[in-house]
Amino acid sequence: MLSGLGALVRKDLLRQVRDVKSLVIYLGVPLLLTFIMGISFGGGVFGGSGISAIPMALAGGDLPGGMRDQLTQGLQETGLFTVTWTDSTEAARLVAEGEVRAALILPDELMSRFFQGDDVVFKLWKDPNSQVKAGIVEAIMTGILGQFQAKEAAYRSLWPDDELGEFGELEEPLEEIFSGDPVRAVRALRTDDGALREELLLRFERGASFGQSMQEPALVLDLHDRQDWAAEDDTRPSRNLYDYFLPAFAVFFMMWGTVAIIRDLHRERENRTLARILTGPVNVATVALGKWVTAVIMASTQLMVLLIAGGLLFGVRVGDAPVALLLVAVATAGAAASVYLILGLVVSTEKAMDALTTVFTLVFGMLGGNFFPIDLMPPALHAVGRITFNYWGNRAFSEIITHGKGLFDVVDELLVLSTIATLGLIVAVAIFAVRQRRGVAA
Repeated sequence: MLSGLGALVRKDLLRQVRDVKSLVIYLGVPLLLTFIMGISFGGGVFGGSGISAIPMALAGGDLPGGMRDQLTQGLQETGLFTVTWTDSTEAARLVAEGEVRAALILPDELMSRFFQGDDVVFKLWKDPNSQVKAGIVEAIMTGILGQFQAKEAAYRSLWPDDELGEFGELEEPLEEIFSGDPVRAVRALRTDDGALREELLLRFERGASFGQSMQEPALVLDLHDRQDWAAEDDTRPSRNLYDYFLPAFAVFFMMWGTVAIIRDLHRERENRTLARILTGPVNVATVALGKWVTAVIMASTQLMVLLIAGGLLFGVRVGDAPVALLLVAVATAGAAASVYLILGLVVSTEKAMDALTTVFTLVFGMLGGNFFPIDLMPPALHAVGRITFNYWGNRAFSEIITHGKGLFDVVDELLVLSTIATLGLIVAVAIFAVRQRRGVAA
């Protein structure tokens, strides 16, 4: 049996390798789609950490040059924004034409209104064609203003009468404080006998004391990133969106590739090759096992090629647990081969198999987490997805790639996939045997 099995697997593998067009479709198309997807998400050799900086415009206001420079630098150092200063007319054009995702319009006499304790209203214009990135700008700006509003409200409740004179008298010392020599600016204010100096120094003193008290809270929320590499191992690549999507898409491509291998059963049946094989020293179990082994080799190879390409080109973390990654690839391919072998044997023609496996792949792709990162799936889909083999494959890959886990962390997933592969192969052999007894196997 082993010699017959080896001959069948060798025959099928040689046919797959020699068929250059099929091989290009089997490996080349998924690689091309993966390449395009990786460029879309960014990162790796194409630069960035996975999400490109969001272009935004700032306009209006009467900020001193030093404060404007510091605001620009602070926004850009977050890595989330690229900032362009302009006027409100140009900002409206940039948003309307999609050149920036949002524009923050600072009010006139911003500094004067701020120091006099008046309300200050900012405007945020968003690009309606980029809801996600514009929404990120809105959320971050709302958060920043919310924190400042809370602190300012607390300050006003403590010192409601605090206000200063005309901003014009403050502009030069403030310019020195933010962009020049702050020591010289404070000394200049100290030697000034004016009431404005006294008010400004008093406000600085109160502001510093209040800020210090805000930095020493009595109640502390201690946050921990459960993804260990993000906080504990700075030498590892940073995570990007591609870490989420590559495993899911790789498994989805593998499902289609497995269908192509199993489809050979119907082609061999139609051209009478299968009948000639069954007249030799092999039985239906050997033929089914041969197709299964071929599908596992090709499918796991496809998976590993896609994952390695993602690691080399886009910085996906595939090298921390190579043994675990290989075992998951083989187990997922084995489960897929068994399931699709059953689907190929319950129908009588290649056309019927194509229709059945197309519906099956799309439905299982949705339920098993191939169209949506498995970490972000709602609980209901997690419960339903457990009936699909690809759910367990996606979960195992997510644990290894997205969460940096090792072999012992995916034992449960490997056991489930191995069980599906073994039981599915037994069922497939039983179906094949029944078909042979009925005279429709070949």
